[in-house]
Amino acid sequence: MSPLLSAETVNSPEYWDGIYRANAFPTHDPSNIARYLVAATLQRGDSALDLGCGQAGLGRVLLDQHAHLTYLGFDYSQAALQSHCLPRNQEGRWALWCGDCYELANELCGQEFGTVYLLELLEHNFDPEALLALAAGHAAERIVISVPMHGILSYREHRGEHAWDFTDVELDDLLRPHGAVGPRLLGNHLCWVVGVDR
Repeated sequence: MSPLLSAETVNSPEYWDGIYRANAFPTHDPSNIARYLVAATLQRGDSALDLGCGQAGLGRVLLDQHAHLTYLGFDYSQAALQSHCLPRNQEGRWALWCGDCYELANELCGQEFGTVYLLELLEHNFDPEALLALAAGHAAERIVISVPMHGILSYREHRGEHAWDFTDVELDDLLRPHGAVGPRLLGNHLCWVVGVDR
């Protein structure tokens, strides 16, 4: 596989802070909500780790649907986390952390979660294998990912943010080392949602 981007990618905390400050990635967009609802149906266990959580739209859905679930959202955009859409934090059911995903190994010290989510994240990362390995290290029961369907976006529509446009075969090859790959579910008109059972 060859990445779509050079190493000089626009992806950075500063870039994403600008996106969220401008409200250019609205969590409440119906297509995003549709993706969160589909992903939430794949929750296993009573805890969730959401890597690249943005404004925690998935967290809102999970907490609404699962009365005993605890949720940790992790994103490197402080602006996204400050504008989160989570409910009042009764009984400490959720937490949001700001930082790079790869800081998790030190922060979480091997802690496991029922489900680890990577929604619209793999395609941005130059080393998706390493990101999946990180997720697998914290997923007790399942990893849930969403990615754009292959070929559905033009390069312009990828906005210079996506390093990858995975084919079905490439995606299966990435996921299979980490568990049993479930069926592709339609997350919205642009993306698939897939569960990987540990």
